[in-house]
Amino acid sequence: KNLLKKLLGIMVLGLLFTVKANSSSLPSDAIILNCASDDATVAFETLIIPSTKEGLYMGAYGSSVEELKWNDSYYQIDGLFNEGISRYSFKVNRSTGRFSALWYGANGSMDGSITTTGYCAKKEENKF
Repeated sequence: KNLLKKLLGIMVLGLLFTVKANSSSLPSDAIILNCASDDATVAFETLIIPSTKEGLYMGAYGSSVEELKWNDSYYQIDGLFNEGISRYSFKVNRSTGRFSALWYGANGSMDGSITTTGYCAKKEENKF
């Protein structure tokens, strides 16, 4: 039983150091957002890196980023998800944190499209 506790402790510490190393290796302008839908059915993280025009939208399974756009008012990530079967557009208001996400057909068709709205906040650094 003690051996199991020690192994679990080692795994947890290893994970903590890995997460800290990964977050510290991001560019200084990287922004990590914790987001949740208004109805609280969906929660996810989003990574935005303005200097490299890259991002990662974790709200869509198997997503890839084609384009990151931003200005003083918003960040917007557009790309493919569901292994290229569908498209998405994720937009966050930089003043309020409100987001809207639109999923639609890969060919641009809006038939069966889905829109989700919610709120994002900057992820707080771990205190330990």
